[in-house]
Amino acid sequence: MRGLRNTKLSPGFGVEYELDLAAEEVVFEPLWATAEHAAAFGITVIQPGQGLRIDSRFPELQHMHLEYGVFAGHWSPYQGTQNRLCTTICTDLEHHDFPHLFISCDPVKPLVLSVARYWPAEGRICMADLWIPQGWSVFLPAQPGSATAPCVDLHNNRNSARACWGDLFQDRVHTQTLLRENDDSFRWYWNPLPTVHSRPPAQAPQHSA
Repeated sequence: MRGLRNTKLSPGFGVEYELDLAAEEVVFEPLWATAEHAAAFGITVIQPGQGLRIDSRFPELQHMHLEYGVFAGHWSPYQGTQNRLCTTICTDLEHHDFPHLFISCDPVKPLVLSVARYWPAEGRICMADLWIPQGWSVFLPAQPGSATAPCVDLHNNRNSARACWGDLFQDRVHTQTLLRENDDSFRWYWNPLPTVHSRPPAQAPQHSA
């Protein structure tokens, strides 16, 4: 990649950065959310029966139940398309000052979380789709903006329902998340190039006893 192309302040939403990618399309590698795969993007996996202490400088975080349809990723907040669905999915990633927990709680499908690790000084970025097995969760620590940080870990859940593609009978997934609402510390990284998403080649990892 060539770095950042444009920066835009969006009051109430944070700062938008347009990534200048040297490519014709952007491929998100599909990976099951094993401890090793998640750690590569600064993420901790929580399996059923496990716990994790969350440290946050904010005294309260909000627990929300969300529902994502298969076309959620085809909506773009960046390209002036308003509420129309786009024929391609753009890159849309974020980080922010509060910790974030994603819970894969749909009774049928896993949850899909798009993630990336970005090295600004090197002009390099690695992207993937983490497929989170049912009943598992992933935790992302707070990632404040820092001009001196060697790398930035990014994520976005607009493609949460990728596991539903190809299923005639389920077109959405249910999930829960822990986050801070109405926070203006968001930093959004996006690019209009078409993105490619596919399924992991193997079955979901099994729960560790």
